[in-house]
Amino acid sequence: MMEHKRKKMTILYVLKMLQEGTSKFHPITQSLITKVINNLGIKCDRRTVAKDVDLLIEHGYKIVKIKGGGCYMNDESIQFDREDFVMLTDVVSKSDLSEAAKDNLKNKLASLINVVNM
Repeated sequence: MMEHKRKKMTILYVLKMLQEGTSKFHPITQSLITKVINNLGIKCDRRTVAKDVDLLIEHGYKIVKIKGGGCYMNDESIQFDREDFVMLTDVVSKSDLSEAAKDNLKNKLASLINVVNM
């Protein structure tokens, strides 16, 4: 029973990896996703990952599949150019937050966006 529940969670891991670790410039292969999920102790094969990706696309997630089995989350709304990124980090730097909080926020911002032409 527990194994069945863990297998059902694979789609959540696939989504999390696509959201947090991919971009147009950094796609991930379905084979790598499979390896990561297996390393978490959940039995999974590449076909399952491919089906999960297709299901996510079917339900409206903006995932782009590329030749060779790679894919990435394509959310154009979070792409900034260099000037946007500099402006946002300047705003954080000038805030009344502690230095640790500023650094944390800047790191989070950097991890959430794709900086084009940086």
